[in-house]
Amino acid sequence: MENINLYEVALDLSPTAMILVKTQTTNSNLSILKVNKALQTLLDLDNYTDTLIWLNKNILHKLSLGKFQDNNAIIHVLAKPKYTIQFKIENATDSVMLITAQSKPTKEKEVIYKLKKDYEALDEKFKAFTSSIFHDLKAPVRIISGYSNIILEDFEKEINPQIKEHLQAIIKHSNKLKTYIEALHLYAFVQRKTLEIVEVDMREIFQENYEKLKAAFAHSQKISFTLSQLPTIKGDLKLLSIAVEQLISNALKFTQFAKKAEIKILYEQDNDFISYKIVDNGIGLKGDLVEQSFTMFHKLHSEKEYEGIGAGLAITQAIITKHRGKIQVTNNKQGCTTLFLLPLN
Repeated sequence: MENINLYEVALDLSPTAMILVKTQTTNSNLSILKVNKALQTLLDLDNYTDTLIWLNKNILHKLSLGKFQDNNAIIHVLAKPKYTIQFKIENATDSVMLITAQSKPTKEKEVIYKLKKDYEALDEKFKAFTSSIFHDLKAPVRIISGYSNIILEDFEKEINPQIKEHLQAIIKHSNKLKTYIEALHLYAFVQRKTLEIVEVDMREIFQENYEKLKAAFAHSQKISFTLSQLPTIKGDLKLLSIAVEQLISNALKFTQFAKKAEIKILYEQDNDFISYKIVDNGIGLKGDLVEQSFTMFHKLHSEKEYEGIGAGLAITQAIITKHRGKIQVTNNKQGCTTLFLLPLN
């Protein structure tokens, strides 16, 4: 006579979904002695009674037909539309039968899994490709700019003013092209980066980026910069820092001709979102140009007025959208407000 208690202890301790079936009964019918918690979880049923009902209907009936009495025999039962459960007889004796269970994906799920793997492999190839492309694009631009600078420095006295002017134009536009390439590279990086969610100190990010960027602007010593006690948010630290850098850079750039430049970083919070606001008293935007401001490389002001290539808001929008948030720009009486909302969950 076998020690059924040992089997029952094994079921309790095993992480594998298992059933213990009694084969020796007075009326020759099979009966379930024990089902472990792992099987109930696998079947996604609410309670033990429902589990027994399901097993009696789908497993014991087939076992009672006598076709699956041998060790290693396998029974497949469709449990959910996307997977079947494979029941395997691990040990069958005259008195008991130990059966394990595991889920097996259906063809639909297998196809989805394969597509996911194919996409991941393709994405890795795309990352390598884009990195190579951007590197290869920047190299000749650096060479053009570098040699033009050498000619200007080494032969400054020998070349006439017109050639000098042409060389200066080559250097200027080479540097501009380099900026375009770097912006495209950054945009591609933002689009393909997997989010690494951490607790982000938004106040620290705004403060660091302001301190880093203000030195490039002559009017920075006269700016009234107000930074509220911003709440933290869950998000990707690197991406959110890039977004804030773009927005602070815009605020500094477009307030440089204000009599008394003001930049305020504010926030509002409800049950679902935190909205961070960058309010400035700069040039603002014309009403019909607000939507266009999020188009990559679409400049809203002439280069003579303000430097830039029109990429900042497009990059920022990509980052905020990736976080399932929203961004908008609205005109104030003087200047504008850039607001982005991030979900609390």
